[in-house]
Amino acid sequence: MIIDKQTFGIKLKGLFSQATENLKKKESGKTDFNFKTKEFSFYIDDKIKLELGLGQYGHPAYVPWMGFTGPQQKPQKGIYPVILCYLKQHTIIMTYGVSAKYKPSQNWDNILDKKGNPPQTIGAYFKTKSIGVENPDYNNCFVYSTYSDALNDSDISDIYDDVNQLLDIYRKTLDISPSIMNPLGVNTSNYKKPKNDQHNFSIDPVVNSILSTGLIYSPTLIKRLAYSLMAKPFVILSGLAGSGKTQLALAFAKCLSENIGEQVCPVSIGADWTNREPLLGYPNALKENEYVLPESGVLQLIIRAKEDPSKPYFLILDEMNLSVVERYFADFLSAMESGEKIKLWDNEVGNVPKEIELPKNVFIIGTINVDETTYMFSPKVLDRANVIEFKIAPDEMEQYLNEKKDIHLEKAYSACSDMAEDFVNKAKSQIQIDNNDEKTVLLSFFTELKKVNAEFGYRTVNEISRYLHFADGDLEDNSAIDTAILQKLLPKLHGSRKKLVPVLTSMWKLCLNDGITKEIDAEFSATDFKYPESAEKIQRMYHAVVDNGFTSFAEA
Repeated sequence: MIIDKQTFGIKLKGLFSQATENLKKKESGKTDFNFKTKEFSFYIDDKIKLELGLGQYGHPAYVPWMGFTGPQQKPQKGIYPVILCYLKQHTIIMTYGVSAKYKPSQNWDNILDKKGNPPQTIGAYFKTKSIGVENPDYNNCFVYSTYSDALNDSDISDIYDDVNQLLDIYRKTLDISPSIMNPLGVNTSNYKKPKNDQHNFSIDPVVNSILSTGLIYSPTLIKRLAYSLMAKPFVILSGLAGSGKTQLALAFAKCLSENIGEQVCPVSIGADWTNREPLLGYPNALKENEYVLPESGVLQLIIRAKEDPSKPYFLILDEMNLSVVERYFADFLSAMESGEKIKLWDNEVGNVPKEIELPKNVFIIGTINVDETTYMFSPKVLDRANVIEFKIAPDEMEQYLNEKKDIHLEKAYSACSDMAEDFVNKAKSQIQIDNNDEKTVLLSFFTELKKVNAEFGYRTVNEISRYLHFADGDLEDNSAIDTAILQKLLPKLHGSRKKLVPVLTSMWKLCLNDGITKEIDAEFSATDFKYPESAEKIQRMYHAVVDNGFTSFAEA
């Protein structure tokens, strides 16, 4: 559908009418609010998206809006042309929008209002009119022009022309060039950004897209992340601060997402998180029939994922161990294993359900740093994830020092979204271990670990089997089983010297090439091992526990 002037008018009037109706219901105590926002949200060209705000899940907006966001800009953190409908003030304002929640990284420069004068802020405008507003969130936006709330045909014509003018200014500000476009910048007849035909998932385009951004990772590390998420949708990235854990998580998630703002939810964990409310919200004890949504957007992401099961949705939890994980994440850990729904509240009213399941198309990537400001991860948490340790190799540091490239994450944005549905299908598929060599390896590790009461359970076998199914044939030599041992068995080990030395020694011997005998404290040489990555980590843990009397996977 091409957004011509008439169609634009229908959409804007629909927004105003719907928002007015919702507000009336809110004030009359009704809760059956109607939030038909998806039909308004679509790309008007290959760079700019039209978005709409009517409110969120039972909370109608007092200032509904229609905004236009460019690359790396969004209403929560950016600048964008926006039409604001002040319902109670009977005023509609076309503005140079500025996000209220977070300071935008870019500013409007040298802007003028429709009459060619320096623009007022909305706060200043209402002050001159002696009109108070209930929601000051938009007071720092700049007024381009104002219109009547009747939205007659002349108003629609004015707003339509003004949108086009502001979009020209916006593109120049962001330094982006549009494609050949019809009125309002539309170059397709679709509501949404044209969706590429879906293809089978292949890891190489993902690796190439991420490396094209200028980020420095080994291709194997990116592959391990992908195969681990396909094996189980919970991965923990552990290691040195500043080694690129969060950047890899974001780059991978955004590479596979068609609509990044809807499908990717990064969350910084707070040191004061003592319960689940920052992730799942809570019922308002002061207002009956009202559920307070989390500012993190996590519950909203889960709801969107449930409604859109064919696409991947990514929850990225940054610095998970700044607080005790079981305090805020227990419901998620339980839901991952049991498949049971998470109870939210007892109310049947409103747009937040009583309970919600964790959809299988939600992929959780957590990052952890280990220092004196963080908490230890318990075996319960580590046992439920693939744990990928980040290390910076000397050649990677040398490459960084010599090149120091600018990072352009946008090069990976949606680059592989045409494979996303197959990625989800593979992650949901049932896998059986059918390689006798792999069975023999797992049984040998189980037998040795059982001698020292450190054996693993059925869940671990199942998750290793899935990982090997996806990774075998791609990762070289024994790298698949090597990294599976590293990610699933070694993170379980923690404790004192007396407890760990026998375990580490047993696993060390299993990593050696057949016919090789070598003590665990001898000089390390990768050629002596069929599982060198695991052996090197085992030796580091051994030295740590001997020197300090205690160690764990994350501390070694």
